Amino acid sequence: MKYDIKFPARKYQDKGVEKTFWTTHGNLWVDDLTKKMTIQLDSLPLKEFTGKLWVFELSEFAPKNQFGDGSSHDDDIQF
Repeated sequence: MKYDIKFPARKYQDKGVEKTFWTTHGNLWVDDLTKKMTIQLDSLPLKEFTGKLWVFELSEFAPKNQFGDGSSHDDDIQF
């Protein structure tokens, strides 16, 4: 089973309701047979990071990334 590792980056208002903007920083996998867990961190938040991250079950309705459109938004700068 796969989970998202997220961080509450900021609060915002949507139609008068306060909501949280979550950024995704990796995944946690749980092996169904052995129940062992594996974490892959792709990034770490910089703003007000206390070392605490949140883990959420994947939802079919959740956006594929923090941009909400499923695209990767990778930099095209060649090093």
